[in-house]
Amino acid sequence: MAGPDSPQQQVEEKAEQIDDAELAFQGINMLLNNGFRESDELFRRYRFFQYHAALIFEEKMQMASDDLRTTEKLCESDNAGVIETIRNKIKKSMDSQRSGVEIVDRLQRQIIVADCQVYLAVLSFVKQELSGGFRITSKYIQIYNQTQLINIQTVIQWTFAFFSLVFSLSLALLWYHTVVQPFFALDGSDSQAGLLEAKAILQKKAMVYPNSSLFIFFKGRVQRLECQINSALASFQDALEFASDQREIQHVCLYEIGWCSMIEMNFEDAFRSFERLKNESRWSQCYYAYLTGVCQGASGDLEGAKAVFRDVQKLFKRKNNQIEQFALKRADRLRKVSLTRELCVLGVVEVLYLWKALLNCSSSKLQLMNQVLQGLDEQSSLGLKHLLLGAIQKCLGNIKDAVQSFQLAAQDEYGRMNNSYVQPYSCYELGCVLLAKPETLSKGRSLLLQAKENYAGYDFENRLHVRIHSALASIKEVVPH
Repeated sequence: MAGPDSPQQQVEEKAEQIDDAELAFQGINMLLNNGFRESDELFRRYRFFQYHAALIFEEKMQMASDDLRTTEKLCESDNAGVIETIRNKIKKSMDSQRSGVEIVDRLQRQIIVADCQVYLAVLSFVKQELSGGFRITSKYIQIYNQTQLINIQTVIQWTFAFFSLVFSLSLALLWYHTVVQPFFALDGSDSQAGLLEAKAILQKKAMVYPNSSLFIFFKGRVQRLECQINSALASFQDALEFASDQREIQHVCLYEIGWCSMIEMNFEDAFRSFERLKNESRWSQCYYAYLTGVCQGASGDLEGAKAVFRDVQKLFKRKNNQIEQFALKRADRLRKVSLTRELCVLGVVEVLYLWKALLNCSSSKLQLMNQVLQGLDEQSSLGLKHLLLGAIQKCLGNIKDAVQSFQLAAQDEYGRMNNSYVQPYSCYELGCVLLAKPETLSKGRSLLLQAKENYAGYDFENRLHVRIHSALASIKEVVPH
């Protein structure tokens, strides 16, 4: 007597009973109309459906990764040697007993496996595991390249059509244009790159989803990149209210409200947003605690800031996470020195610089930052001070002053132990400035290579390498070899 079906068989039978496209359409439509509970309930019923994992946030990332890997196993269970088998069958003019429908089904499974690798790479990038993300990405590219050896045009069309139906690529494109592109400086210092495309998408979606917290959130991102900070704050507040049933979206809205408040140097509002994230979010309480502390200190509450900096050590959990490592080192240092409001403002300006947010600051706020930093004379922070002053002057268009500050930062040896990234970042910044003129282009390229090859083991090294790669690529476009 046969025993009960295995969980895998049950899942496969269940998957055959649902229409993937209809399930995706219903779930995404619910989510975009702020029906978060309904959407979550629907996808929970089909937990092994691959797109469910792409919709999971923050502390559920591990569950998302597990679900994606389970989906891979389900698809790969009978796929051993599938590419070679199908290639041989095609060479023999399909003189096998396996039908074309079965072959297409197997190829679809291969594409789903590759898609799972895409989403695993995205999750790795989101968790700041850049090297892991690149490794996984190369794996899915290898799978796609293998399947391209045979005629699977219909399968590719099926996958693309399905992906287009689920997302219409809208959310992915909005994320790319408003988060990835400006953050990694994929278009140099052009902070407006991609915004026209993002605005066109939002204009279309506003007609269908006028109150969607997700699209309102991305509207705020566009406004922030256009330096319309007050409008961005209003959009993030609206998105926060519409997302009353979705804690994760509330948290990304609070995060942006905190950042916009830092950009406006409204440290008290920034403190309140980051403090709530520190208490509610499970993603990186250590990082949020550090932001809470520097904003609290910058607002004048130095004793409160010291108490928060002591909490950072307790909240430090992920030793391999570069953001938490950075937050821990900074909090530990500020805890040991004679804390001043100026040092906390330095900490705020530093994260604005590292997260490419100085470009969103108004001239008046940049001038105010410049004024505060000029009065800072703490010896171990001089290199960092000059790097940030150079970045501020560059944003203000004072290139000569920017070059002078970057040169001083690059020469700083005393503060290298506390601020290991200052020298390579200074070389990068100086190199980018010199690229702007034909007569100094060669020197600029040399400095970029110096920043890439002469330094290692510093904070946010991967992040800088991506930006250096982008800058060097821009030279090749202008002066092709």
